Amino acid sequence: MGTTITITRKRGVGYRRTLQGEVDVCCHRVSYWYDITGVRLADGVATRLEAEAEDRAKTCIIEGYWSGELCCVVGGEREVHGWWQIVQNQGDC
Repeated sequence: MGTTITITRKRGVGYRRTLQGEVDVCCHRVSYWYDITGVRLADGVATRLEAEAEDRAKTCIIEGYWSGELCCVVGGEREVHGWWQIVQNQGDC
């Protein structure tokens, strides 16, 4: 599993930087991403974002949801937003 950082150039000037990964939650594979454009990733921030995604997905899955928004405060001041969703099986069940 683990996380990856992707940089996508926007048309014209600018870019978007995302942190994304997958975790196992409540017998489901869950993918998540955060928009980290302009956020400095100090030691442990990626690990914290992964843990926050896992915790939020677990809470929501127990309530019957299969996807939802993520929001985490980084460095005590900056909100980072993202999304999680259950990954659909590609094979026979």
